[in-house]
Amino acid sequence: METRNERPLETSLKHKLEREKYLEIRNRYGAPELTKIRGGSNRLRIETGRWSTIPKEERFCEICDSGEVEDETHFMLFCPAYKELRENMWKELERFGIRNDEMTTHEKLNTLIGDRNAESEYYTMMIKIVMKYIEKAMRNRKMRQGVKSERTGTVHLPSDWKNDK
Repeated sequence: METRNERPLETSLKHKLEREKYLEIRNRYGAPELTKIRGGSNRLRIETGRWSTIPKEERFCEICDSGEVEDETHFMLFCPAYKELRENMWKELERFGIRNDEMTTHEKLNTLIGDRNAESEYYTMMIKIVMKYIEKAMRNRKMRQGVKSERTGTVHLPSDWKNDK
């Protein structure tokens, strides 16, 4: 069975042992979601599959059906379901000189949810853009999943839900 120590994302993104600057930003939804993404205590399949002892390599993204494991990297950088949101986020970040086409996957992830730009004078504005992406993508994810009823085990989709979203 997988233990928490087998998910070293936070340690690969954090280089100093200090309070994270993004925690100072007042964003009731974005900051907690960013913390969950960074800490691996989120609702992505990489985490929820661990609760059900599904092998790590079988924790596929159920949002895009790409056959890829839904981990933080997939959610933040590759899931096609969030492509438009992600492109808008990168476009906004370009104003601060951040060019995702010049970075490795790890550098991109560290730029978005790590401490790579924590010393920048624009950090607060940049992390707000990332939080906005996470907030919108998580809402989108929730809508795509529907809301499962604990009592009946059935899935109830919103009345305006369409398969083409």
